[in-house]
Amino acid sequence: MRRFPSKILLSLCAVAVTASVLTPIVLACVRPRTLDEQMLMAGDEVVVGRVVSIDERMAPEANGESVLWTVVRFHADESLVTNRRDADLTFFFRGGIRPGSPTTTITPHADDIREGRHLLLFLAKRPFGEQRFGAGVFQVDSYAEVYRVMDFRDSSGVAQEVVLGNGGGFALEQQDYIVNVRARVADAAAKAKKIGK
Repeated sequence: MRRFPSKILLSLCAVAVTASVLTPIVLACVRPRTLDEQMLMAGDEVVVGRVVSIDERMAPEANGESVLWTVVRFHADESLVTNRRDADLTFFFRGGIRPGSPTTTITPHADDIREGRHLLLFLAKRPFGEQRFGAGVFQVDSYAEVYRVMDFRDSSGVAQEVVLGNGGGFALEQQDYIVNVRARVADAAAKAKKIGK
């Protein structure tokens, strides 16, 4: 009887283990997107404002499994889609952000979601969320929908706001003044509306 060479067998085992570990990680990653794609995926509302409060709670996933969710109260200074101003809203995402809480590979970072943090958010209406967390609640699908906004005074002393880009493959790759981001989001929202989103 002929034996299978042990080096080949070890190599095949290593490949199988690597594939079994990396496949879920790759599948759970956020796919790259342009601003136009972002608006189609999760652009029902795009708001700029501040985190008011954070709550973590257990609730059933679509498959019935009970998992941890983060529910955030947010004060929107302005909507870049509906032009609504000074509105309070609620959004949620899967996973926790408090120390020791279970998280996922796509959960927004705890440094981004904290009380008082100034953010620009791409929000989606999902029937799943309204069933779990109440009417009118929005979902943040992943960290790719969360952008920090920094306030500063320019050399003339004028107050400015800059949206910090998240790098290549994100809807907002580079930092830009909020006035420019408003125009770009309005353009992308108009395109999404034409497509029927």
